[in-house]
Amino acid sequence: MAGAFRTAGGKALVLDGATGTQLQSRGMPAGCCVERWVLDHPEAILEIQRSYVLAGAGAVYAPTFGANRAVLGRHGLGDRVAEYNRRLVDLSRKAAADRAMVGGDLSTTGLLMPPAGETSFGELEGIFREQAEALEQAGVDFFAVETQLTLGEARAAVTAIRQVSRKPVLCSFPFDRGGRTLCGGDLRGILVSLEALGIDAFGINCVGDLDALEEMLAVLRPYTALPLLAKPNAGMPVTRAGRTEYRLPPETLEEHARRFIRRGADILGGCCGTREEHVRALCRAAEAEPLPGRPVPEETWYACEYSVVPDSLPAGQVAAVSLDGEFEDNAREAVLDGARMLRVVLEEEGQLEELLEAQGLVKVPLWVRCSQGAMRARFLREYSGKAKMD
Repeated sequence: MAGAFRTAGGKALVLDGATGTQLQSRGMPAGCCVERWVLDHPEAILEIQRSYVLAGAGAVYAPTFGANRAVLGRHGLGDRVAEYNRRLVDLSRKAAADRAMVGGDLSTTGLLMPPAGETSFGELEGIFREQAEALEQAGVDFFAVETQLTLGEARAAVTAIRQVSRKPVLCSFPFDRGGRTLCGGDLRGILVSLEALGIDAFGINCVGDLDALEEMLAVLRPYTALPLLAKPNAGMPVTRAGRTEYRLPPETLEEHARRFIRRGADILGGCCGTREEHVRALCRAAEAEPLPGRPVPEETWYACEYSVVPDSLPAGQVAAVSLDGEFEDNAREAVLDGARMLRVVLEEEGQLEELLEAQGLVKVPLWVRCSQGAMRARFLREYSGKAKMD
């Protein structure tokens, strides 16, 4: 389904621009429930999204960024997930007026899995499934899992979507200049892991350093044939008189967007601070810059949130570590002794719980042996990576 994100004529697909900063410029106060404010002021989102479509955007994101049970629940609205998603999608459909696709936007819940938090993978998956089901029933054309901070939560969102829909899924993360998420995940590993899970496009959003974004696209391109998204902010934010401003001129974004395409981007969009002028600039770049041919990626496998490794390692660099209640300490000692991969055997549920809780603390890939079908299936579903298994 990756073709859903490719336009006819070999041109990049252009998405919409910012939603949050544009709503703020129209009076939305800080700290409010964004989704409720939008429904109380529908003319704001209609004006914003109509301007993007008129500027040439081929798709808009419905303003459902936080329309999940966890986020809405903080405002006493946790029981209105289906209603809110339906109404918000209806607004975007009205704005698009059959001239652009409408994507269902799912973003972070603010909940963390072990070891950083206490929310289980199953709980996150349930939260996302409820929202995904509402978006599917509302008739979105695709799903956008965006501004993700951890691979684990993104996996929960994607697996939840796949339980209720076969529509295309685009997944994007903000990365720092070193290609890491706020929680330490590596962009190449996250890409390969999510592609194995069945996403249809992958990318980078909410990044203000456009030179760094260009470099990250070049790093990603050899690893996948999937469409790649570049959805930057309008430059780095500047605080002036207590207000945050984004000052990147549309003409500068256009220059960068042309380079994004040359480096591997098939999809362009605007995040924080971008306006209709920026979307128009992206459309000019897409029209002027044909998509280059894509190399066939080499086969690789990804084994944890922190590393991409080749198919084989010297025997002395693979260390067997037992799951005996002290896995984290044993793993750390093995790595200090030179191990570049840890091999473990899963035989019972307690060991699986120990491994899942420690996965974010282990900085080298895991090679897992597990003969029990149910346990193996749960590990592959909840593990933050594309695991190598016996």
